[in-house]
Amino acid sequence: MWLAGLLEGEGSFLKAPPSNPNCPRVSLEMTDKDIVERAALLMGGKVVRRILKSSAWKPAYRVIVKGSRAVTLMRLLYPEMGARRRSQIDAALEKYIDRLKGDNTRRLSEGQVREIRQRTGYTISALAREFGVSRPTIRSIREHKSWTNI
Repeated sequence: MWLAGLLEGEGSFLKAPPSNPNCPRVSLEMTDKDIVERAALLMGGKVVRRILKSSAWKPAYRVIVKGSRAVTLMRLLYPEMGARRRSQIDAALEKYIDRLKGDNTRRLSEGQVREIRQRTGYTISALAREFGVSRPTIRSIREHKSWTNI
């Protein structure tokens, strides 16, 4: 597989930042724009031109895929990788938790979700502050787009 060979030599399989443990990344950066564009097409990402620190440097291009798309790619490529890249993938996936769409069990309990849905007289902003989550999270709960099992 062409992409596996390219990422074995030039790619990076990166752990998610501590603030977002479900967002590991696959990154590729090269000066060959056509190669990065082909890889981006296969990876499902978009090419970004890097800002150069010196005018003497050749332009560099990068593609990064994050989150579940990166996890799928890592799992697909894993059997094709050497020991070094496999250890990077293992580290990147160590803290990843598979979640179904609408599953937001990281911060709220089922009881809190029920309470949010019952409090119809409260503003979304007030509930978000009280429960320590974002306004879109409260809106998704109220509209039954998340926590669909409750």
